[in-house]
Amino acid sequence: MHMKMKRNNKTDARPGEKGARSFRRSFGKVALSALAAVVVALFGAAPAFADTTTSGPAIDKTVKELKDSAGNVYGGTINLSVTGSASSTTTHTNANVIFVVDVSNSMNDTTGGYTLQPSDYGAYDDKGNDLYYLDTDWFGDQHYYRVSDSWGLVTGTVYTKDSATGAYSEYTGARYDRRGATRLDAAKESVKSAASTILDQKNTKVSLVKFGTNATPVLSQTDDIDSFNSSVDQLSIIPTNGGTNWEAGLSAVNRLVSSDPNTSNYVIFVSDGNPTYRDSANGYKRDYKSQYGVYGTGNSDPNKRNFNAANTVAKNLIEDGVTLYNINAFGEAANMQDLGSPDSKYFNASDPAALQTALSQIVRDIVNAHSYRSVVMKDTISDAVIAKTADGNLDASSVTVTVKNKDNRTVALTKNADGSYSYASDGKTKTFSGPTVSGKTVTWSLDYHDDQYQLEDGWTYTASFDVKLTQDTLNNAAKLLNGTLASDPNMTVEDGVVKACTNTASGNDVSYIEQTTVNNVTTEERDHKDFTRPTIPVLTASNFTVSKLVSGGAANKTQDFTFEITANSAINHTYNVSGGSDGETVVFKNGKATMTLHHGQSKKIIGLPVGTTLTVKETGLSGNAKTSTTAKVDNGSAEPVKGETSTATETIPVSVTLQAQAYTIDGETLVAPTGANTVEFTNKADLIPATGIKIDPLPMVVLLGVAVAGGAAVAAGVRKNHGREE
Repeated sequence: MHMKMKRNNKTDARPGEKGARSFRRSFGKVALSALAAVVVALFGAAPAFADTTTSGPAIDKTVKELKDSAGNVYGGTINLSVTGSASSTTTHTNANVIFVVDVSNSMNDTTGGYTLQPSDYGAYDDKGNDLYYLDTDWFGDQHYYRVSDSWGLVTGTVYTKDSATGAYSEYTGARYDRRGATRLDAAKESVKSAASTILDQKNTKVSLVKFGTNATPVLSQTDDIDSFNSSVDQLSIIPTNGGTNWEAGLSAVNRLVSSDPNTSNYVIFVSDGNPTYRDSANGYKRDYKSQYGVYGTGNSDPNKRNFNAANTVAKNLIEDGVTLYNINAFGEAANMQDLGSPDSKYFNASDPAALQTALSQIVRDIVNAHSYRSVVMKDTISDAVIAKTADGNLDASSVTVTVKNKDNRTVALTKNADGSYSYASDGKTKTFSGPTVSGKTVTWSLDYHDDQYQLEDGWTYTASFDVKLTQDTLNNAAKLLNGTLASDPNMTVEDGVVKACTNTASGNDVSYIEQTTVNNVTTEERDHKDFTRPTIPVLTASNFTVSKLVSGGAANKTQDFTFEITANSAINHTYNVSGGSDGETVVFKNGKATMTLHHGQSKKIIGLPVGTTLTVKETGLSGNAKTSTTAKVDNGSAEPVKGETSTATETIPVSVTLQAQAYTIDGETLVAPTGANTVEFTNKADLIPATGIKIDPLPMVVLLGVAVAGGAAVAAGVRKNHGREE
């Protein structure tokens, strides 16, 4: 359920509403500008036509696996993230953004250096030479560079003087105390950056106007960023046309405004000085400059005649539905804050960084309508894991906080004594609360006390903490694979691999208030988004081990014994083997593989799936050997697989079906199970040495019979003779 709130509503008409009504009369209903599937324009249409369907801020929950020294996954680092973003609304109209850029002489001043003014004197270039400035309003005043207009110099131009000849020449070198690029250079870069962001959106176009004493439309409604950038790069100062005519610049906009009723028009007006010229006489013609076809002094604005002329054009544009943004670049155009007021937007930019910030904010206003505050993240860990702390319980100290800006750079945070975090932004210190822990639940409210913290656009806020698997989870994983446990609410089985969910099935989400602004009216909507349930794999063992022992007086403990292993489900699969030579493998070619072992050796086939049935037999036995063989399965009782009187050269096959075995967790180490999935063959060899002679037992029996008969006859004769003697 959503709860909507409105604030800043006024009983009178909203700013710009009169202009919106006029624009609708001229062009029909004007909806919000569709800049992208996730973008909305702020102004140029009444809120009734705004599509405020949103998807909320971007959230993410990930788990980075934690592994022991053997590479076994025993736990994970949980990362809960939310990203501040104002781009989350779909709208259905277009946008035309017109950049109006000042190219007057003062835009050639350096952004960080000394700016020469008519009222200054004693200014020097970087070599210590005097700088001169012609100002007709103060003709003859020695405080103003001792320059007379009788020398034919141009008003508003800075000159140097040749010490030998006394001749004046325009000064084109570095300004006094130079510390940066020219103002125009800074404006170019900022304007190109802003246009690039705008044209990244769908259904957008940009236009370009340059103005000094006069104005010229340079480029009309293009969506080609390369063409726009090339036009901006070609902007230059025209010394002979270097005044400041706001009226001309804004009047040129009329030729570039789109008449499409589904397009919203925006003007971004950049100037570094108050107007010194105008196109309209406004009842005062004495200051007409015929060489330029304009009115004004070129260096001042008596009675605000120039400003008033420009203001009339600005208000007409706004009345026709155009949104006007004014940027006072480098702080010398103070009157700009009243241009088109109160229905225009004003920004003061005293340096290149501030100019970039102002343009970025304007672009956000044009392409975005949403911001997020009162953001709360909540996550409860499941019973499949415990915190990786001494007692297994979550605590606030085990939760870390990181913040990255839109350039993916980590923001320097200061952790305060009360658990909150602070950082510096735009010359201010901003603070938000840190995460709290209750039982198995982590809660992170980004508000701070009564302050409603608003997420920075494009910044990602992340809370992280470590968890590890429980022994019950390890045991249950084996039971799930073996079929002795039907299900577990915190575990899933995918392709024979058990995975543990790190958080509970519900109650893990991000709640927030979304603020949508249209025509200076802000609507708030409370909503939430659920975290996903990321998993970590739970290791079980299903490896198969074959062992060999020999005993008996004739046992050969150096001999290699061969085994044949059959696994029909592993046809043509290759598996690694441990316990033998490095890199040893077995290949179940057509489902059969062979392996050799000697006395006391065990080899383990790694990675066979649970449920695989294998048959194993020893082959290559000597038919001459009086050898018995037994086999133990899973350390059970020894069962005969070859009798001692048998002359067979291989044993009876032994069958084993692999079962999943549980690992044991010891701190942060998984200990492999032993005992199951094993077969141990033992040979007992009591051999009669082979002579190479075959003995037929029948003659021996006959001889034995003769001997016995002879013995009996002798005994009878003795008894007879003994009787005669008596």
